[in-house]
Amino acid sequence: MASSILVFRQVMRSHVLRLGLAVVLSFGLCSIYSTQWGPELRFWKQAYLKKMKWADQLQADGGSKVVFAGGSSCTFAVRPDVFQQMGISCVNMGGHAGMGALFLCSVAIETLNAGDTLILAVEPDLLSGIEIVPRKLGIQTATVLGDKDLAVAEKITGQSLALSKWLSAMRPGGRHTVTMLSKILLRRPLYRYSVSELGLGGWAYTSYQDEVAKPCGKITKDPVLSSAGMELLLMIKQRCDEYGVHVAYAIPVVLTEEEALDHNRSYFKQLGEAISHVLPVLNDPFYGAESRKELFADTALHLTPEGASMRSKLLAQLVQEWDVISAE
Repeated sequence: MASSILVFRQVMRSHVLRLGLAVVLSFGLCSIYSTQWGPELRFWKQAYLKKMKWADQLQADGGSKVVFAGGSSCTFAVRPDVFQQMGISCVNMGGHAGMGALFLCSVAIETLNAGDTLILAVEPDLLSGIEIVPRKLGIQTATVLGDKDLAVAEKITGQSLALSKWLSAMRPGGRHTVTMLSKILLRRPLYRYSVSELGLGGWAYTSYQDEVAKPCGKITKDPVLSSAGMELLLMIKQRCDEYGVHVAYAIPVVLTEEEALDHNRSYFKQLGEAISHVLPVLNDPFYGAESRKELFADTALHLTPEGASMRSKLLAQLVQEWDVISAE
């Protein structure tokens, strides 16, 4: 009887060790894929390395600069070369909305110095949640950039990324796996955007033609951010004041149906007025709504190079004149 129990324990110990080894190996492979092999993350890693290199170059050249933060609507809208033509040093630190507001704001703040200007062009939807939490893509991108706490905006919030959230973010997920396998079987590009289509300082454009931008209709929700979103903007304003950095918010421009244009501009104007109680808002005459389809590429938030040039000229002018609305 004793010998049988001993054999059972040895067998169980062997199974537990094998299971533990399998778990460790599986997590290791998932981590390597998520941070090294995944096509989406490889693109954004290279984009951010280019953005940060450009920011370092501008800093070495001396003088102040304007830094834009936001999701892909920022990435595809702000052209540093156009700002440069207008005598402004500009860094486009835009990323992907899936990275979350915490990462998008935090990674931009990393490039700031006293005398600089930060323009928050973060999509309003990212500031409308009951809680503003770290996102999976943001955690992954922060990890490959060498500072996982960027995902929780440690320098803004004072928080560190929980180990459990980091471990969870390293898993590719079933939906991602199915999507990648489908693209491989159909011999489609694994990611629609290419490093070869990154312009000066990391702004992006695309020649992708399998999808065209679809205009949005009337916005029906209330023109306010959540209390968590407003609190994040307030914390950023306080940090910028401490750093000696000017800061303002810019409403991203969205392709909009002609019949919804006036309604949506009124919505974004009210939203801007609400935000202005926390920090200044660029006084954009388009108020976030544009109906000219030829200015947009594959989505209602991604401008063509020509559209980005027009948008950048307007933003540069607003920044130069510091044409803002403010409740102060």
